[in-house]
Amino acid sequence: MRALMPVLILASFSAAAAAPNWASVPSKPITLFTPGQTSLEWLMTPGEHKGADRFRAGSACLSCHIGQERVMGDAARKKYDRAPLAAQPVTLPATVQFARDADTLYVRLTFTDVPDAKQDKAAAKVAMMLDGGSTPEAARAGCWAMCHDDSTAMPSGKGPRTMYLGKTRAAMTRQGGSDALKPASELARLKTSGYGIEYWQVALTPAPVATNGVVFDKRAPAKTVVTAAASRAGNQWTVVLSRKLTVGQVALVPGKKYAVAFAVNAGHSAGRYHYVSFERSLILGGGAADFVAK
Repeated sequence: MRALMPVLILASFSAAAAAPNWASVPSKPITLFTPGQTSLEWLMTPGEHKGADRFRAGSACLSCHIGQERVMGDAARKKYDRAPLAAQPVTLPATVQFARDADTLYVRLTFTDVPDAKQDKAAAKVAMMLDGGSTPEAARAGCWAMCHDDSTAMPSGKGPRTMYLGKTRAAMTRQGGSDALKPASELARLKTSGYGIEYWQVALTPAPVATNGVVFDKRAPAKTVVTAAASRAGNQWTVVLSRKLTVGQVALVPGKKYAVAFAVNAGHSAGRYHYVSFERSLILGGGAADFVAK
């Protein structure tokens, strides 16, 4: 079946809705890296994370660590991973492009596959985090905003617990927030304010299967509004995710800045054995941001 994968996925790619002319869309390189079993609580703990005081004071991960992805991935694997995947590299270089038309936003990632971990039936999974400005920790910490020490497969995890956002918890400790939530009235207020992170994901199993949803008090899948397409040439993947501007948790409008971050499970890896990016900014139309979808 895996030998047929490139043909099947190419067919899905060509059958997708009309995509941009990617040859004319600017691209930017990013480097994803292995986070080990580090969590948001780890980021905030002096004595464990040297930048904890700066982070607590409002600094973003990107402001201190851009260009240090290999060093951080290596440290996370050696110091903060109880069972690392040693056969896979600590970084995953990727190329990212954003484009839009009158009603749709598109994101395209290209990356080279890594050695087979033989953990998951999906050859790869690609996810994007999207926040519209109502979840400040997303713009400062990217995927770490949702990653807690007591989540499944994390150091303090003792059972199944998905990603969640800290403000939904009654109390947070170094071990995370457990399952005790704030009162329903406070959760409703947070939701009304737009608090929550939208995610887009595609699993290549082998044809691309798109899912999407919101991380709030847990990771909650929603009606699928994201489309996905993918192709493979040799050991290089090209993946495109898209959705209409006016559906989903986050409304996409020109001139507004958004926070995005990426995660990739490559080489049949599963769960926490993924690569993550630092947070980046996105704007539609034009303006100052890491990515501009013109």
